[in-house]
Amino acid sequence: MKIDKTGRETLKSYFVKNAVPTASNFEELISAALNQRDDGIAKPPGEPLSLQADGDDSSQKKLLNFYRNFNDAKPAFGLALSPRSDPRNAQSGRPGLGFTDGDGNPRLFIDQATGQVGVGTVVPGAQLQVNGALRLVANHGVSPDPESRMQFSGQLQIKGNAPQIDFIDTEQGDWAIHVNNNRMYFIREPWYHADLVLDGKGNVGMGTPDPRAKLEIRDGALMVSPGNSAERGILFPPDPGGGGGDSAWIRYYPRVGEATTLEIGTSNDADDHIALMPGNGNVGVGTRAPRAKLDVAGAIYAGGSDIYFTETDHKHSAIGNQPGWAAIENARDYNALMILGRSTGAGPAPRRVAVWDHLQVFGQFINNSDVRAKHAIEPLHYGLADVMKLRPVSFRWNELEESHKTLGLIAQDVQAVIAEAVLPSDPSQPDSRLGLAYNSLVPVLIRAVQELSQQVDALRQAAVARPGTAAD
Repeated sequence: MKIDKTGRETLKSYFVKNAVPTASNFEELISAALNQRDDGIAKPPGEPLSLQADGDDSSQKKLLNFYRNFNDAKPAFGLALSPRSDPRNAQSGRPGLGFTDGDGNPRLFIDQATGQVGVGTVVPGAQLQVNGALRLVANHGVSPDPESRMQFSGQLQIKGNAPQIDFIDTEQGDWAIHVNNNRMYFIREPWYHADLVLDGKGNVGMGTPDPRAKLEIRDGALMVSPGNSAERGILFPPDPGGGGGDSAWIRYYPRVGEATTLEIGTSNDADDHIALMPGNGNVGVGTRAPRAKLDVAGAIYAGGSDIYFTETDHKHSAIGNQPGWAAIENARDYNALMILGRSTGAGPAPRRVAVWDHLQVFGQFINNSDVRAKHAIEPLHYGLADVMKLRPVSFRWNELEESHKTLGLIAQDVQAVIAEAVLPSDPSQPDSRLGLAYNSLVPVLIRAVQELSQQVDALRQAAVARPGTAAD
């Protein structure tokens, strides 16, 4: 914004001692001051400061401009008495008090005739209309309406003898939530009000506004979700005979393709029975696909001590990845007998297998090292200097009685030098025993040997450079 008025310091210089102000000096002084008649600002006696909007009736009747800096090309915000929904269209103006941005676009508006408030609009259709997303942020403890019988108040309170929230879908059908006659109706256009109803007793009706039970479905079928979990199928009331922990269910789910199973189950007591008459079919205990007249998937006391995994097409299920679980699987997709340790769900070792005695392996230990299984690959910064800080020791285990000592390192010593090689036995415990991944030291030793090789090469080259010295 350009300001061509004479500054205060310059004006002061016109009226110093022995100066003779000219007519133009007085003109500049008068022009630099606000005039209650000419400049649209007045302070009548007994009245507040008054402002007169600028422009004729076809303008936005701008009242104030707010600048961060007068050197800015346009104001940050403006205040107008006839803001426009389109700053370029004089016909879109509306009488009221409006905050606009620097280009005249409406941001906040109060309608002069109705008192309705618009955010992002100058034509609010309700007491408050927001053009855009509305977010309510409040903590627990909002003061409830005095007439509310709710123990705790929510962030949004709608009051009336038949309060209703409408959802106007500009692309599909409209919806509403309507409260009346001690019922909450979920309504779809034009006014289908019985699709879903919650009454004052907590009963839910589907197809009826008068449910006679916790859930009543009228003129329709009950279709439950297929699947084998507590959230699928039909779950019967627990503990029908008293006691505790008794449950029963019916579930329907596919095994493979169109091969499905209807499962009827009970749990808890040893004398909770299921009587089945399978005819030519099979009975499974703990299995969804029995392969014989009786197929038991679970613990069995038997005279032998062998375990055979005969399912050659079994695919790794990842069920053992759940926290606290462990698994042994004959996995076709990995072509291996997989031992999945107890899943801790956290820490650098999310699954753990602990062997408390000697482990003898007739073969090789092979660690997965494929580049496709790795990320954040960086050159190793450990080397010879770090190896020299390690303290090899011999020792005896506290919990083992052995005739000879064991050679190795102390985890706490290594942790201070190569922390990545040290892992806690149980990350959830602050005083957990520390373990040492000796294979993590192999790259460090390789790097140390490489540094030694470089030093030897440098010495050899230096020896060659000296006259009369053999390179080897």
